[in-house]
Amino acid sequence: MNESTIVHVPAGLLHCPMNYKRISKPIMLINITLGGEYVKKSSEGELLPWKPEDMKRLRKKKE
Repeated sequence: MNESTIVHVPAGLLHCPMNYKRISKPIMLINITLGGEYVKKSSEGELLPWKPEDMKRLRKKKE
């Protein structure tokens, strides 16, 4: 990609981690959710926490 670009990733498509061969200019990644709710799932289909407070609660639970 040599110019400003928008990439649409359909729901359910695994798209990370992204591997870059070379970066010569600053990049910015923005997530835009048009629905009323965001649900993050692992590759096995397990629901994952996505709010900072959920992550803190999960870490404390594992300790």
